[in-house]
Amino acid sequence: MTPENLIDILNVIERGHFVTGCGDHTTDYVHKEKIFLRPLAVTRFCSTIEERFQDFGIQVVVGLDRWGPLLSYATTLQFTLMSGCAVFTACAQKQGKTSDGRDKLVLKEPARSMVAGKRALIVEDVVTTGYNLVQVAKEAQHAGGEVVATAALILRGEGKYMKISDVGTPYFFPVVTRKLSTWSEEECQKTGPCFQGIPVNTDLGHGAEFLARQKQ
Repeated sequence: MTPENLIDILNVIERGHFVTGCGDHTTDYVHKEKIFLRPLAVTRFCSTIEERFQDFGIQVVVGLDRWGPLLSYATTLQFTLMSGCAVFTACAQKQGKTSDGRDKLVLKEPARSMVAGKRALIVEDVVTTGYNLVQVAKEAQHAGGEVVATAALILRGEGKYMKISDVGTPYFFPVVTRKLSTWSEEECQKTGPCFQGIPVNTDLGHGAEFLARQKQ
């Protein structure tokens, strides 16, 4: 079964009115927990990433934040099993905020030392803008790693922050691509689900935070 089939069979895409981590509004929420709570589904996605980059000499796989440890470990396991060589895993963690108010992702020890001097693959679960993926790729470079490729389970946007000059490699591989509708907060008020009067979901995404800001 292909990852594309799994997205539909597991009903990973929820419908409604949601607010994303970057503050955009959408009618399509990628419920990634439906993948991560199923080991066989995770394995299928990660094996696809391994197949794409099996000849890149990957030495360490770096994940991002919440589901990052599981994703990087599962991907590392595929590389190790298929190559027979030792491949390591590391994960960036949240630490404070960036200058523009976003979560800052950093590599702490011993992950930082694990990345130093190695050919790194950066993996993320869902990419909308690519902001976090680029941020962690730069962090891996600052730690002394060579970022040779980046990947995501699902690309749901255009990755507008993902510039080759920023990451240092042209190799970005989304296992599944879904062009899902998004609006900025301002656009949503004019033409999106806010304008249409669709209630904001407060259980999934960042809808509760958005509504709390509206009351201030």
